[in-house]
Amino acid sequence: MQVISGKYRGRKLISLETDDTKPTLTRIKGSVFDLLQGYISECEFLDLFAGSGAIGMEALSRGAKHVYFVDSNPDARKTIEKNMKNVDKENFDIIIEDCFNALDIVSQKGVIFDLVYLDPPYKSELYLPCLRALSQKKLVKNGSLVCLEQLAKNSLQVMPECYTILKSKNYGDKNITILEYEG
Repeated sequence: MQVISGKYRGRKLISLETDDTKPTLTRIKGSVFDLLQGYISECEFLDLFAGSGAIGMEALSRGAKHVYFVDSNPDARKTIEKNMKNVDKENFDIIIEDCFNALDIVSQKGVIFDLVYLDPPYKSELYLPCLRALSQKKLVKNGSLVCLEQLAKNSLQVMPECYTILKSKNYGDKNITILEYEG
């Protein structure tokens, strides 16, 4: 696993060793970031269910202003910190909390995200509650994008009214859906 492009291109990343974590495949990560190319520069980025932090690191490498890494696994902090070695600490925050507690913490800071990568455990059914929480806590604004990674067979059938699907594509058994928030 490594950073594909940008300032930290080629940097080796370590994985989080757990059965619940599934690293995003390099080809999927590359395709996603190609789709998001014009939105990343200087954005506020949320890597929700960050695991190793590989997605957020890719965003920083490609010009994101600040990344919030959120995961509930305490081991994720160590892994993300190792992967973020020699990256300016002012450019990222790591929050080890349940996703909803973490969203409360970020909301209290007044952060509004331009881009959110939402990749909860596939069996968790947290997609809709997280999308609702992002809008209810005013963590996204008109035009903010949310990128969902999910199993293709479980891709969202119901969408909160305030989101529009911009693109949805299957990569084998995975699905990537990019939503735009229209509050």
